[in-house]
Amino acid sequence: MAVPAPRRRHADKARHELRISHRRTIAALIVRRLLSFVSPDKQYAQLSSLQTVVARLFPALYPSPSPPPRKAFNQAAVLFLPVPGSSPSKWYLVREPYPSLQPLPAVTQVTTSAGVNRNFPQFPPGPRPGCTWIDANGHATTLPANGLTQLEFLHQLHREPLPVPTHATPHWHRWRRFQLWDGRFWVRVRGRVRSVFRVLPFSAQHAKAFRESLGSDEERVRLEGTLKRFAPGKVRYTLPALYAVNRDEDTGQEVLRMLALPTLGVHLPGMERWVKVEARYRRVEWGLLDKGDEERFRGLVEVEKPRRRRTTRRRKRVAASGPMDMEFGREAVAKNDTPFARVRDWFSGM
Repeated sequence: MAVPAPRRRHADKARHELRISHRRTIAALIVRRLLSFVSPDKQYAQLSSLQTVVARLFPALYPSPSPPPRKAFNQAAVLFLPVPGSSPSKWYLVREPYPSLQPLPAVTQVTTSAGVNRNFPQFPPGPRPGCTWIDANGHATTLPANGLTQLEFLHQLHREPLPVPTHATPHWHRWRRFQLWDGRFWVRVRGRVRSVFRVLPFSAQHAKAFRESLGSDEERVRLEGTLKRFAPGKVRYTLPALYAVNRDEDTGQEVLRMLALPTLGVHLPGMERWVKVEARYRRVEWGLLDKGDEERFRGLVEVEKPRRRRTTRRRKRVAASGPMDMEFGREAVAKNDTPFARVRDWFSGM
């Protein structure tokens, strides 16, 4: 049996190293595409900075006698979580929890620009103790003072169920413009009365009151099951939540009441009678998810037909609704039927 010449063995080794380097570059491109799908950052990560991530996701490209343990890590504001009890190449990709020292992303929308010179609106509308309230028909109502400060009254108001609109309640205002929240979701609101709403992350401070206000045990169980599936652990505190904003006129302090988790389709009973909200993911790479046209348009929120072609083009860039970053981590990876999974298997079989 002939022994290969040293020069030939050196050439084979060089070709093997070149092949490995090429596949590492392809893997880095895949990782960068995944990061751009979940990360709120506008700039793509440099390929040279992704080699550590590639080594964790594709251990076959970095053979080592002692592979690193599977631990959660972050990159470009994306948290990589290993799937428990799975192979080393299965991970969840979710939004990284917000740092405590940085301001939270916020989007504030007023349902109508009319009456900007009036006092700060109250939601739901109604009289305050010791004040006179004028409804839509011009009827004045004075509520006697009950010893509560305005701040205490607002906290008490937020513990009560949302009322039913009366016949004097005006018709719906127009939809407000879409605004980008946290670099991930386009959100907008539409209300029946002049009110101020704000989109902030789901907060543990308001979680208990929101859960207790859902009305029935079935809704509370549904909320817990949905959060456990799509946003486990601290990941749920990166979801957008809709809050009603009230203000104490004496101190200027704002009081928030959580109304909905729009990307999960969960809201307080009766909220739909006062305010509507739409939340859409900024973009969805359907080729990355390997979805067909039938699946592509399933679950889209119906939008009113725009009047101008320019608005139509802008809305086409707004993609499907729902917590797509959570859904991708739970569904697409779990099915193991994505281009990422097929390329991963190709690397593993080298």
